[in-house]
Amino acid sequence: MLQIFLTSSIILNSILLVYMFGLIPFLLFMSILVNIISITYIYFLLRDRMNGQDDLSSLMLRSENFIDHLESIYELEMFYGDETLESLIKHSKEFINDFYEYGDKHYMEIEEETTEQEHIQEKNDNDTTDKQNQEQENKAQE
Repeated sequence: MLQIFLTSSIILNSILLVYMFGLIPFLLFMSILVNIISITYIYFLLRDRMNGQDDLSSLMLRSENFIDHLESIYELEMFYGDETLESLIKHSKEFINDFYEYGDKHYMEIEEETTEQEHIQEKNDNDTTDKQNQEQENKAQE
């Protein structure tokens, strides 16, 4: 109903402008109308893009929390050295790196995500080094 009302209003106003003032004011009216519609469309596109970016950031944060939780379980004495958990941790790290690649490809906040990726890579390297050191210590103790 609202759409019909707006359409009829635009048509009647345009006819009135042409009749009362001539063609130039009508073209000005149409130009202003097209600009308003374009700006509104751009606003909605940008808003949707920001929502998508926020959702991706939220997913990456939740995935990182999941990885941290898995690592804390893996470090428990009863699960230490379990190959299934170790492969699950490796797979989840690859999964989160895929999120970062997707973010770099589709969103403009490359610097922020690159910093987070470097942080995760350093953490992965430190975890690998720590695990190797612990394994060597365990072998030395035996």
